[in-house]
Amino acid sequence: MIETGTQISNDFQSFFSAHRAITHIFFNGGTAEACFKRYVVPAQNLGLLQLSRLPSTSPANARLSFDDKCEIWRETISSALRSCHPMPKIKQMLDGEARDAFYLCAGSTEQK
Repeated sequence: MIETGTQISNDFQSFFSAHRAITHIFFNGGTAEACFKRYVVPAQNLGLLQLSRLPSTSPANARLSFDDKCEIWRETISSALRSCHPMPKIKQMLDGEARDAFYLCAGSTEQK
């Protein structure tokens, strides 16, 4: 467990400046979301970024089964991708392992 007093945020200002195409931020559980909102949001102009909390993947989060967590992650991320990037454009941008990971995330078995 990370002690609250020892938390230091990353340099998100530089990160977001270098990656202006980012439209969504997904959090792995409530603690990650709370830390981001506490340490990053007040110091940043996040504009129209969409923030979404996903169920924690921690085994301590036994409220949901692994399959239920995967389905929520898949649906949330797929919906976000569809809302900002047409599917053909994403397929064109990805190759190799990144494409495989995208199809796994999107719940598709299509490989071309």
